[in-house]
Amino acid sequence: MRATRLHKRKLENSGMENQERLLDLALNKYRLSPQVVAAYKKLPRHLFIKRSYSMDEMYGDYPLEIYRDEKYISTISQPSFVMLMIDMLDLKPGHKVLELGAGSGWNAALMGEIVGPAGKVVSVEIIPSLAQETKDNLSFLGIANVEIISGDGATGYPPEAPYDRGIFTAGATDLPKAFHEQIKVGGKLLFVLKTQSIDLLLLLIKKEDHFEELSRLSCSFVPMKGQKAARITNDLDTLRDTQGKLEIYPNFKKEGRDSLFSIT
Repeated sequence: MRATRLHKRKLENSGMENQERLLDLALNKYRLSPQVVAAYKKLPRHLFIKRSYSMDEMYGDYPLEIYRDEKYISTISQPSFVMLMIDMLDLKPGHKVLELGAGSGWNAALMGEIVGPAGKVVSVEIIPSLAQETKDNLSFLGIANVEIISGDGATGYPPEAPYDRGIFTAGATDLPKAFHEQIKVGGKLLFVLKTQSIDLLLLLIKKEDHFEELSRLSCSFVPMKGQKAARITNDLDTLRDTQGKLEIYPNFKKEGRDSLFSIT
C-alpha cells in the first residue's frame, strides 16, 4: 500500500514538473492572458489523455493521437497552440461557446473554466464512442458547464444558440451555414480553412450579414468529416496567398457550398 502511494506521488510530481515546463515553453512562444494560464494550471493535460503515453509524451509540445479507426482519426492538439487559440477567442465569464470537434475534451474544459459557471461550452463530436468517453471523463472530473453532443458539428447545436464564440478543431473547406445562423452578431469564430498546401487559422468577427477576418495564422489540423467533410479545391489557394482581408458570406445560390469566400 505504501509503495503504491509513493508511486502515485511520484507520478503527480512528475506531472506537475512537466506541466510547468510546458507552460514556460508556451509563454516563451506566445503572450497568453492570465485567464488562460490559470485554466491551464487547474486542468492538467494528462487528465484528458486515455491512451498509454508517458508523462513526458503527454507534456510534449506536439499533438497526440487519441483515436483511430478505418474512418476517423482524432488528436489532442499541440498544447501551446491550444492555449494560443483560446487566448485569441477573448473569452469572458458568462460566454456561451460552440465547438466543432470535442476530441479529448481538454480544449472545451479549458474554455469552460474561463467562461465560468454562468457560461457554457457546447462541443459536438462526430465519433460516438469518443463523445461518450469524453462525456464520462468530464463528469468524473466534475466539470459541469461543458456539454458534449454526439453528432455532426456541421449542424452546430440549435437548442443552445445563439453563441458568443465558436471554434473549429478540424480543418474545413466550407463554413457550414449553422455557424452563420448560430453565432451572435459581434461574436468571434476561430475557423480552420484547409488549402492544398497549408491550413489557415482565421479569427473572424460576425457582422450583420457575414464574417470578417481579424487575423490569421498557419496551422495544421485533421480534416473535418461528416456532411461538410473537407474537399480540397484549387480555388482556395488564392485565399491562402492573398494579402487582403477575407470575408465569408452565406451562400444563397445553392451551388453545393454553404459559404462564399471573397477578398477585400
